[in-house]
Amino acid sequence: MDGLARGGIPVYAKTPWHVYATTGVLLLAVLVLLWVLGNYIRLTGRWRTVYSAIVAPLVASPVSWIMVWRRRFAVEERAVACGFALCLRCGYFLEGLPTKHRCPECGLPYDLNVTKAIWREWTHR
Repeated sequence: MDGLARGGIPVYAKTPWHVYATTGVLLLAVLVLLWVLGNYIRLTGRWRTVYSAIVAPLVASPVSWIMVWRRRFAVEERAVACGFALCLRCGYFLEGLPTKHRCPECGLPYDLNVTKAIWREWTHR
């Protein structure tokens, strides 16, 4: 069905690319910070490299997962608050519009009953 990404996720609910890009920038910033701190403290030998390689992903991974899950929960709460009447592609609120029509925002054809069922399935409610 149009409006669904791979795995049956509504396109609107997909995590946008900038969240992943921000995660990469945060990881790079953590690596640079650890490198600077390693030079400042003057750790001896290869310990500095091992320290950076171990600590940076441990710091950046939880940050990236928090960003991704915050987005998912925000979309899920909006879907529930709107009674699952959201466009699958752009998230436009479809309540009050005809049951079978096109989204006025993005032009995606929809059947309101099918759209609500897809959102309910995705949110497990």
